[in-house]
Amino acid sequence: MKHSGQLEEKKYRRFGTNKSTGFTFVELLAVISLLSILIFAAAPIFTDSSYAAGTSARELIKAHLRQARAKAVSSGIATAVIIPTLESGDDVGARAISLLSVVRKESGYVPVVGSDGKAVLLQRWRTLPKNLHFVPGADLDPPRNTMMDAAEKVTVETGNGSFLCHLMVFASNGQIVFPKQGESLDIGIAEAVRKGAGLQFTHQSNGKSVFSLLRVNRLTGRTRSISQR
Repeated sequence: MKHSGQLEEKKYRRFGTNKSTGFTFVELLAVISLLSILIFAAAPIFTDSSYAAGTSARELIKAHLRQARAKAVSSGIATAVIIPTLESGDDVGARAISLLSVVRKESGYVPVVGSDGKAVLLQRWRTLPKNLHFVPGADLDPPRNTMMDAAEKVTVETGNGSFLCHLMVFASNGQIVFPKQGESLDIGIAEAVRKGAGLQFTHQSNGKSVFSLLRVNRLTGRTRSISQR
């Protein structure tokens, strides 16, 4: 009977409800190791995604500059690359780009309007990919002026609303006449989110914000990258 009782006790200990069902230390180490491998493997994907978005954004800007110059030369009417200010809203503010025919008045540049009195965009708004924004020079490190810092802007009244826009103007000879001589023709872009009345960069490397800076040639409208951090 004693031997039988011992067997029942061992059976209870082995199969009873008190047996632990948690992970062992070895199992936890295996899970952590697997997660580390997955994170390490995914890192290049996120990096490649940011790189691809930056490349796409730069090509979009270059295409608009080429189109604005070609339109100004072919039509004989000044053509502007326009970018809505940050205050223009989440959808287009500091994120969208388009083209607009403009004329110079004493008060500054104004849009060429249609029969309804509204500005006629030469193409629909195109938005920078991912969460990329056009950024003012004060947000860059080190700070510098960009086309977003020019004081003069143009008000664009369209069927979709009114937008205050930064502008870069090509004359009929194909040269940039605004921003004026001596003012910056640099265009800065960076991954960012809205924070209060400004932007907060979201992509950093070695503790510094990452941005791209394009310098536009006043005579040809061509660009070159002068900084990418």
